[in-house]
Amino acid sequence: SLLLCGPCHTRRCARQTCGVCSFHCELCRLLMPVDYGPWTKNEAVAILACRLTSAGLTVAGSLFIIFSLIIFKRLRKMPSRLIFWMTLMSLTTGISNLITPLNDYTAICWIQGMVMHFSQCATFLWTCNIATNLYMIVVLRYKKPVMLRMEKWYHVATWVVAFVFFLCPLLTLNYGHAGLWCWITDRAYGRYWRFLCFYFPLFLYIFYIVIVYFLIGCHVWRTFSAVSDNMTAKAKRKQMRVFRRLALYPVAFVVIWTIPIINRIQNWAEPDNPIFVLYLLQACVAPLQGFVNALIYGLDREVRRRYRKCLCSCAGQDTSQANSSNTTNTAGEDHTRLPDKDFSYC
Repeated sequence: SLLLCGPCHTRRCARQTCGVCSFHCELCRLLMPVDYGPWTKNEAVAILACRLTSAGLTVAGSLFIIFSLIIFKRLRKMPSRLIFWMTLMSLTTGISNLITPLNDYTAICWIQGMVMHFSQCATFLWTCNIATNLYMIVVLRYKKPVMLRMEKWYHVATWVVAFVFFLCPLLTLNYGHAGLWCWITDRAYGRYWRFLCFYFPLFLYIFYIVIVYFLIGCHVWRTFSAVSDNMTAKAKRKQMRVFRRLALYPVAFVVIWTIPIINRIQNWAEPDNPIFVLYLLQACVAPLQGFVNALIYGLDREVRRRYRKCLCSCAGQDTSQANSSNTTNTAGEDHTRLPDKDFSYC
């Protein structure tokens, strides 16, 4: 495995015998993969830097959600447990992206490719589970005992399907270098596995999530329209907050994966003419799923309120007055709640 680096640019330095520039070559090897593919060194550095930065943000955001769900017991409802598993898979994806500088080693490359593929598939499936769960509660009005029984089937479906998608490339030895990082290779059956085990299911996930949230939005709109005459301005503002929160879920998922899909379509159409800008944008947005989840799921009003209360308690402030004020406000806003009382279970 050879690498051009720094002061040794006039000669190729082997990793084992790098001569006078051994330290610089070793540092360069750790910071950049050996094969730049169709890119120049500067383009490869830009793509890798964006991917590592986004992966770091995903790891930080995912750890924030997991930490919140662990320390706040009242947030551990069944929907929050679905968020936990989705976040755990996003965290795994982020960590697998962070080991990209080490994928010069064959074993690490295989591990990165397998872990990244499995965790990405599982993340998509848990996102679909959250959409399905919300649809059953809001539209079908399933009660809590029924939803609790559904949880085990979410696990069965997610782990079995993700394992099947993971196993297919493994049986044909198609995990390995896929450009600047490791994933499903493009040799032999790899191109078919990329489509059958990742991009085609991804199309289905996006279509399913958009349809489900559209139906939920229509149901919520009809529900509010039926009681709009009795709603105050404050209740209408609460209605808009509900719509915005619902809209963020499919928008975030679709936006994040639209650019990778466009880039992949361009690759299929012109395999010998990759576009640097598309690869750079994909490196920026594709690993951001966990970070965006932290913004949507973790930074809602309830989580912020609990963190403020926790910080005030740690600072030794008296929060009894704030708690009584919150109780009074809650009592004064009972008339603004949705007619379907099970909606608060979400």
